Amino acid sequence: MFDLIIMYVIMAGVYTFGKEALLYSDPFFLTAVRYIPSGLFFIVGAYFLNKKEFIFKSKTVPLFIGISFFYFLMDVLRLISLKHIPSSHAALMSVLSPFVAALIAFGFFKEKFPLKKCFALGLGFFGVLPLIIESILRTKGTFSFYSLLSGYIAMFMSVVSVVVGTFLYKKLLSFYSIYLILGIAVFFGGLMSLMISLISETWNPIPVENITLIAPVILFIFITHNLIAQPLYGYLLKKYPVTLVTFATLVTPVTSAALGYFLYGQAIGFTFFFSLITLMVAFFLFYQEEEKEGLIH
Repeated sequence: MFDLIIMYVIMAGVYTFGKEALLYSDPFFLTAVRYIPSGLFFIVGAYFLNKKEFIFKSKTVPLFIGISFFYFLMDVLRLISLKHIPSSHAALMSVLSPFVAALIAFGFFKEKFPLKKCFALGLGFFGVLPLIIESILRTKGTFSFYSLLSGYIAMFMSVVSVVVGTFLYKKLLSFYSIYLILGIAVFFGGLMSLMISLISETWNPIPVENITLIAPVILFIFITHNLIAQPLYGYLLKKYPVTLVTFATLVTPVTSAALGYFLYGQAIGFTFFFSLITLMVAFFLFYQEEEKEGLIH
């Protein structure tokens, strides 16, 4: 359980530092410049670890196409949303992933949800609700309605893409290693983003302003998010059920609030601690039920 929390603590940084990077760069380029090199890195690593798995099964080709597309969408849409809404709002919206995952698991995979799991999911949502309300009230009137709406829609679609990509990832893990799956997904996702960037963003010579200032931020996101958190995500998918992995995203808004406090001096009041305690209880109940059902290996 601790490893899930650690991963989402790292993941939370992409909202805070991604927002900063977008002040000087465009979203499609920002995805491409991180995805393409990390994808090559993982593919080369997978090749040297096990050359035999590079014989691809025809039935897995649609899965690879799907995961590349949804990995492209989840990152680009998240960055687009960060251009329109506060990073705290985007982080808070990521908590919708367990509900989307539960709906998909119930609707498409006929997964059963006992009362205790439903209660844990409801408690988790209730736990972050005060943070969402407080965050919206603090920024009321700062952004135009249509700008906010487009940002929230983009973030919701990013969350859906995360969940669908996760199910495809889980399916591919039956055939290939974490590094090969991740390498192909982010490399081709990065190529999609690069092609759109070349068409829609201003290259003069690249879609980045003040490169000396922003390069360390992009490098930090690249190392922590792409090279550390994303492979760790694959490892956790092998260890835990998809619903539990996505449920742990409830850690993200709490971490985002903590980053805001330490980096930018934003106050953390009673609401933060209420949400923290509630999320801990909800997460424990859900984890306990998954363990009881023998879903955690």
